[in-house]
Amino acid sequence: MTGQYYQQPYGIPPEVDSVKSLVRIAGIFGIIAMVIGIIVTAILFMILWPLALIGVLTILLGYVFYDNCKKINEMVDQGQYQQAKSKTLIWTIVGLIFLNIIPGIVLLIAYLKFDDLMNPSRGYGYMPAPPQYATPPPQTPQRLCLNCGQQIAANYNNCPHCGKQVKQ
Repeated sequence: MTGQYYQQPYGIPPEVDSVKSLVRIAGIFGIIAMVIGIIVTAILFMILWPLALIGVLTILLGYVFYDNCKKINEMVDQGQYQQAKSKTLIWTIVGLIFLNIIPGIVLLIAYLKFDDLMNPSRGYGYMPAPPQYATPPPQTPQRLCLNCGQQIAANYNNCPHCGKQVKQ
């Protein structure tokens, strides 16, 4: 349909899907970190069991990362964009430092997409549907008050501006 704005059901901005997909992908990297942690734990447990703590920490961090990605998406679903953006920044840093650079970069991209979501004037943000144009209300006939010179409705007996009786 030409000349109409794209609008998702219930007034949801289209950037929501983009942000949620990126956060979901970052969460998958958290699951991958958990799997790697399980493998590392198994190997280190056989070699030197005290080092198996490294694998256990990787498992825990991967789970917490994944769980927080789910919470970010829940915040987005509830329209809490500012809180979700702040939480995304925190977990971007955690992902870059502790997990791997890839989940951190994915969350960084999601963090940047929040700007388009929260401030539609910045780019190709959400545009609400245009108002429905109705016919303007009919104009009442006007005339001038001979006392004060203001426009008044033709059916007034007294001027609302000066209060004097209007001569017919």
